[in-house]
Amino acid sequence: MNDDKPQLDKEDLWDATLELIYRVEKKGAKKDHEDAIAALNETLKSDPKNLEAYYARGRANYALHRYGRAKADYTKAIKLGPQFVEAYLGRGWALYGNDYFKEAAADFSEALRIDPERTDGYYGRGCSHWGLVLNNRPGRWPRQSDTAVYARVITDFTEVLRREPRSASALLGRGIAFLGKNETARAHADLKEALGLNPEKTTAIYYALGLVCRARCDWDLAIGHFSELIRRAPGSASGFCQRGVAYAAKGQYDRAIEDYDRAIELVKQYAEAYDHRALAYDAKGDRTRAAKDFATARELDPELDLVYRAREGWDLAIRHYGELIRRDPASARGFCQRGVAYAAKGQYDRAIEDYDRAIELVEQYAEAYYYRGLAYGAKGDRTQAANDYTTANKLAPSLFIAE
Repeated sequence: MNDDKPQLDKEDLWDATLELIYRVEKKGAKKDHEDAIAALNETLKSDPKNLEAYYARGRANYALHRYGRAKADYTKAIKLGPQFVEAYLGRGWALYGNDYFKEAAADFSEALRIDPERTDGYYGRGCSHWGLVLNNRPGRWPRQSDTAVYARVITDFTEVLRREPRSASALLGRGIAFLGKNETARAHADLKEALGLNPEKTTAIYYALGLVCRARCDWDLAIGHFSELIRRAPGSASGFCQRGVAYAAKGQYDRAIEDYDRAIELVKQYAEAYDHRALAYDAKGDRTRAAKDFATARELDPELDLVYRAREGWDLAIRHYGELIRRDPASARGFCQRGVAYAAKGQYDRAIEDYDRAIELVEQYAEAYYYRGLAYGAKGDRTQAANDYTTANKLAPSLFIAE
């Protein structure tokens, strides 16, 4: 009796492989992916120029998080079919998986050059641009210096939404990009819509909503959003850290320190949590612990931005925005943010002068009205504060929604 396995010709082998790949796509189990790769290896032994086989093996490797192997397979498929758009998309995601965000964006761009209507191309490129912004920045909120990248993110996710208006993922990505550009009203609108469309994505959305509230100094609402995030994801170190920031802003330093402690328990190298905890200890007068945490934060991340959050920080922020204004005397944002720093130091008259200048430069600057209202309120001028809040709400109603 002959126990040899029956030999399939190329066409039969490929048909069998396609059937296996279909099963993999349906079930997604690891063993199925491994079986698919084994079958595709056999296919490629007998047909080494089979473009579809390289592409299919790339997908299986990607599903197993073998991004380097997936990239190699997609590259071979591209060499065999330079206009094969699916291979560029696949390689883009493989590169993304290994944090090669710039190269991934280039592959998604090439896919869009071949087929400008590929929604997944715009989505992948938008995610890649986001990767350039957020790479190696655990728990941080977006930086203003990334404005050009935010613009590209917004453009790509807007293209996705033009084709798929109910894409919660695209709304989330665009909303956070708007936050990065300090367009908090538009950020809030996108994030609230995303939450309504896809409650399953709540962890990311609640985090982003918390950041929006942090940006507009709505600390109670920020605490609510970060608490909901923590309820759904108890292992979220960034959720604890950001809620700690909100508690500290309200002067509840013990509760803030508890949250920073928890964040550091979850991520022991969390430089920003050490930084914030140092500021809370400093506010409580515990200089010894503050100095120790500051030293740890700087050791973990020498480039950590320590401004905007304490007495020393506000002075540094004032100098920073003063230099920005010196270089660009028409920077409404510079005046507004310097006003925030002055207000944090209790220098409300100087803050109001800066807000006045910001509004002179940009008449529709809702946040400048809002912050000026806070300053007038702190000075006891309730009438002027109410007028500014009303103007801010008219200019950007979604920015000041009460929940």
